[in-house]
Amino acid sequence: MNARIDDWNDVRAAWTVARLGTLSAAAEALGVHHSTVMRQVVRLEARLGVRLFQRHSRGYTPTDAGGLLLEVAGITAEQFERLPARLAGPEAEIRGRIVVTTVDLLADRLLAPVARFQARHPDTQVDVIADSRRLRLEYGEAHVSLRLGAPPAEPDNIARPLAPVDVALYASADYVARHGRPAHSGDLAGHRFVGLMTTDPKAASLVWLASEVPPEQVVYRGPDVRAGRAAVVAGLGISPLVTLWPEPGLQALLPPREDWRTPLWLVTHRDSHRMPKVRAFCEVIEEMFGPPGP
Repeated sequence: MNARIDDWNDVRAAWTVARLGTLSAAAEALGVHHSTVMRQVVRLEARLGVRLFQRHSRGYTPTDAGGLLLEVAGITAEQFERLPARLAGPEAEIRGRIVVTTVDLLADRLLAPVARFQARHPDTQVDVIADSRRLRLEYGEAHVSLRLGAPPAEPDNIARPLAPVDVALYASADYVARHGRPAHSGDLAGHRFVGLMTTDPKAASLVWLASEVPPEQVVYRGPDVRAGRAAVVAGLGISPLVTLWPEPGLQALLPPREDWRTPLWLVTHRDSHRMPKVRAFCEVIEEMFGPPGP
């Protein structure tokens, strides 16, 4: 079969569905009716003779064939996005939308660097996606990622260390006033803890919490790290929290543990990394953290 793709609008529609997950979200992003997006996807599948998506109740998920096509489409879309700015001259290139993905813990902390970036480049828009799932930069799901943990293994990603992130046990001043301050790690019996609703903890501090703290001492479990921090602020108990940004009203009960330390990475894909707007945004993020620590 000699299939031809002769309508970029069909490919763009499929790529947008893959990025956003539903026809309605893709239609809103493209400024068309959802039935138009459906026709474009169906037409492209018919022309190629393959199914590009698995349809399910929550939306659309790319098949293997869809992933292959959409990987190329994402790169092409970036090139089209860059073309007008390149034709207009180098100074006009820092404009348009940037999508940043990070964990919920860091989402609020991006407000200051985003404000600084947009003060320098007012013709930009920034979308921040707080998700524990690692978005696929090679598929154009995001331009920039801030990730905690092991360095990304994807060969086409560029990962730079931003800072080592220490973790310590924190509690609110109110909690300490009511329950006392543990003098050392062996003095935690009887204290109340805050955990997360996960059966597969990845961070070393959460593994410690799940294995070393009796379940009856974990009096509250939240859906994510942000909810857990809010519970600590409210005085519900003790929990491991990062020390990057001390929060008023919280007290570190014990020194950070070396085995809980985790690196923070700034990650871009090699294609989007060439874009001036992405480089400019990364510069602001690196200014925020300063030179990488040891």
